[in-house]
Amino acid sequence: MKKTSFSFIALCWMLAGLLTSLPCRANVLVEQTFATTPTGWTLGGDATINNGWLRLTNATADGFGYAFYGTSFSISQSFVIDFEFVSWGGSGADGLTFFMFNGGLANGNFRIGDEGGSLGYANGCNNDDGMREAYLGIAFDEFGNFSNSGDRCKSGGPGAVSDAVTIRGPGNYTTGTVGTNYAYVTHGVAPTSIDCPSPTCTSRPADTSANWRRARITMLKSGATSWSAYVDVQLGAGQPFTRVINPTTMPALTYSSLKLGFAASTGGSTNYHEIRNLKVTNAADMSISKTAPAEVMVGTAFNYTLAVTNAYTDSAGNVTVTDTLPTGPTYGTATVTGTGGTGCSISVGPPRVLNCGLGNMASGASRTITVPATSSGITQQNLSNTAVVTQDDNDITPNNNTSTVSTIVWGQPSLMITKSAANTGGSAISSSNPGSDIVYTIQVSNTGGPSKTNVLTDTMSPFTALALNTYGTNTPFQLNAGSSGLTMPAGSIQYSNNNGSTWTYTPVSGGGGAPTGYDGAITNFRITLTGTMGTLTSGTTSYSVSYRTRVE
Repeated sequence: MKKTSFSFIALCWMLAGLLTSLPCRANVLVEQTFATTPTGWTLGGDATINNGWLRLTNATADGFGYAFYGTSFSISQSFVIDFEFVSWGGSGADGLTFFMFNGGLANGNFRIGDEGGSLGYANGCNNDDGMREAYLGIAFDEFGNFSNSGDRCKSGGPGAVSDAVTIRGPGNYTTGTVGTNYAYVTHGVAPTSIDCPSPTCTSRPADTSANWRRARITMLKSGATSWSAYVDVQLGAGQPFTRVINPTTMPALTYSSLKLGFAASTGGSTNYHEIRNLKVTNAADMSISKTAPAEVMVGTAFNYTLAVTNAYTDSAGNVTVTDTLPTGPTYGTATVTGTGGTGCSISVGPPRVLNCGLGNMASGASRTITVPATSSGITQQNLSNTAVVTQDDNDITPNNNTSTVSTIVWGQPSLMITKSAANTGGSAISSSNPGSDIVYTIQVSNTGGPSKTNVLTDTMSPFTALALNTYGTNTPFQLNAGSSGLTMPAGSIQYSNNNGSTWTYTPVSGGGGAPTGYDGAITNFRITLTGTMGTLTSGTTSYSVSYRTRVE
């Protein structure tokens, strides 16, 4: 026998027969924060409201609690269930379930399922203790017995699987008879623990914690009674959603509407099990992609471009884009292609926040937001920020609702070049005799912002010939890259024999009457060094190029 329950009057009735005491959005089917004692909900067993959370169990042995919403919601189209949960403070068991049952069942006829590993949904070993007129039970099961047919005599399953999300299908309790058996459907294992027992979590994990959890259950309709489901879990604040259960065909849904609720159990091992911020909506699939130049120079203009798309078969309501823009640049007026909504504004700040109301977006619709920016008056830095798209409906692909872009703003480079001469022994010289060789070294340093792709050009003396094999066969130049980060790839050297009018000359041994191994016809050379010289944080960077000539 379950503990006595108590009920409250309804909070939010909607278009499908629902009325709300709060302003409800058109596609929100059920919404409850549990910030205060909820109306319209029946709480049973150990369930209470505790500091803004629906607490289903305490961290005590053999505990059990449940809550269900007494108003049905429409299943005329796909829907998504989103809620936060934490399991903490005990020794690690059992788990909690989200369940759905026949929306036409009178609240007074509701019957919760068995305790322990059945988690308030499935039957017990007396075959008379499953949930009445149940459709689906989805367990967030830290201990693992929801998938174990050997525990509480459940139908099917691979055995105990800890830290799993497990689904069981329809079942029915009828006094004195054995109903269907809440058969195992599928499960997926979370990549990290679902719960946070003591002593790691001796207090409730905050929504900024790595141990805070958020679930999103997507129910996709493909026919009158055909449904598929998948489950994503956000395992810690700031983490993306992880797909724990892939799209799976669900048992046929024969009810015309559904009601929902939660249950949780403890056994020899324990945890607090808590829920808040439940929201059930029709489905949407909004995405946002933000682009900007990978790099710009200080003082130049550039654009942030935000592309927003509704990829789902139904329209999305009240689509909104927000973006806390990087501090430093100046911003012009943001514009939106397409019609609808209230357009865009950028707050005075700091911070400067972009807010765009795009209104309702039909299936396949897209909008493009352009934000002009100028990098004047800022030092070189990395500008990084994230744009977010939201809508009234929960999203079936939540990980594409944000987009982050980074743009490096370079300062102006400050280059200095020096050229020195030495004999072949390495000693500096100021003069040389005919027939002697001179080794020239050109050194370039940069004390400013990074410099891209250096092109080094030199004019040969008419009284010298370039040595062609100084650093290897047909290798007249040597790069000492130093801290520059530049390279001298093959084919990067060009020669002229007409004082730079053209750059197509190919050196030859003895060219221009020079001795073997030298070319005296070369008047100019240029070398294209590729890469970026310097970084956002580096100080002076430098490189040098050396070559040898013969005085004729």
